[in-house]
Amino acid sequence: MERLLELFEFTPGYRLLHITDDAAKAATPFLNPLKECEGQLDIIQYGQREHFFPEHVKLRTVASVQKPFKAAARDYESMLVVDMLHQTPHPHKFLKHCYTCLENSALILVLQKKGTMETERIKELLDSVDFQAANGIDIIEGYELVVAKKMHMWCNGL
Repeated sequence: MERLLELFEFTPGYRLLHITDDAAKAATPFLNPLKECEGQLDIIQYGQREHFFPEHVKLRTVASVQKPFKAAARDYESMLVVDMLHQTPHPHKFLKHCYTCLENSALILVLQKKGTMETERIKELLDSVDFQAANGIDIIEGYELVVAKKMHMWCNGL
């Protein structure tokens, strides 16, 4: 998961939203870089698991994938969604909500265990909610990774 850091350029006050079913899966590599830039890591975890993180990490839990997560509109510079698209009953609706939480020109990274959802399907879903330039990147063994961007003044442009 350390290779994910290569895709980010942390600036002072950087805000990353991590949505997952297990907060420990991919959050650890981001702890030090975000602390160094006085950034914020917000984690939304579906399901009840206990994790303890430093004070610059805010962990919120949502009991069921049937319920939407809560996050402010245009509040994050990037978002990491890990192993969630195949679990949510409405992946299009889930991604539409993700779209509104991101600033213009923000990145979304969708990481799925291989075999749970094909890269092309992830790209189609991202495209259907107006994310642009979706690309599959093979840098993490055992996972499909797709990166896309929310573009200012494109489609929804919210």
